[in-house]
Amino acid sequence: MTDVKTKVQYLIDTGSDVSVYPRNLVKGPLWSSPYQLYAANGTIIRTYGQITLEPNFGLRSSYLQKGRLIDGKTELFTKKSPHTKTGEGIKAVAKQTSYHDLLTAFSNILNPTGNEKEGRDSTVHHIKMTSGPPEGCRPRRLAPDKLKAARPNLTSYYKKG
Repeated sequence: MTDVKTKVQYLIDTGSDVSVYPRNLVKGPLWSSPYQLYAANGTIIRTYGQITLEPNFGLRSSYLQKGRLIDGKTELFTKKSPHTKTGEGIKAVAKQTSYHDLLTAFSNILNPTGNEKEGRDSTVHHIKMTSGPPEGCRPRRLAPDKLKAARPNLTSYYKKG
C-alpha cells in the first residue's frame, strides 16, 4: 500500500514477527539497540530502535488520532493514546538456540494466524442456508395428537386476546 502524503510504499505482512523500515527513510542519527534479529543463514542483524509511523492510506480517519474508545452497549469508555512497548514481547529467535526446535514444533504460538493443521476425523458439517432475514429457529408442526390436545387452550387464549 502507498502512503498518500509521503508516497512511501508499505508491504503489509500480518504473519511476520517484526517489521523493518529502511534506514534511508529515517531522518537523524540512530544508535544500535541491544535487540538483534537473525537472517536465515544465522547472521546477526543489528537493530536501531523503533519508530512510530502514521501512514495515510487515503482512508477517512487516522490510526493514531486522539479520542476515546467507547463500548456502545455498556457506555463504558477509556481515553486512548498511542503507546509502544520496547522488546518485552515475543522476539525473533536465532536457529542456534536450544529453544528453536521447540518453537518450530509449536509455530502457532508465534504465528497464530498461520496455516492450520487438518483435523484427524472425517466430520462433515452441513449448514442450511436461508433467504431473507436471519431466523432464530423455524417453527415446527405439532404432532396431530398434541395439536388436538392444545387446540382448546389456544382457542381460549385467542378469544381472551
